[in-house]
Amino acid sequence: MAERTLDLRPRIGAHHLRQIEEEVNRLGPDDRLVLVMEREDAHETRPIAELLYRKGVGWQPKGGHGSLHTITIGPGLTRPLGPDPDDPPANAEDRRGEQPAPGL
Repeated sequence: MAERTLDLRPRIGAHHLRQIEEEVNRLGPDDRLVLVMEREDAHETRPIAELLYRKGVGWQPKGGHGSLHTITIGPGLTRPLGPDPDDPPANAEDRRGEQPAPGL
């Protein structure tokens, strides 16, 4: 099992998506790719999630108490639950009547 790290700091850019896709294409069945980013950039990971959904690869995000956020990617990992990236984005009308999640 090989583990590679891709550092996306200081800011996530379009060139990082190309790098992530290249690395994902090289993953063996037991390999892992760890993405490292600033905690403040964790909200900008939707394009990464969309790429991983398209590739059919699982991943596990992990926030930290410090300044870093990581995403571990690899075959055999489960994908987090969430909206299907192929669905159109929800608009305000779609969200009427929804209750906020506890703690939000």
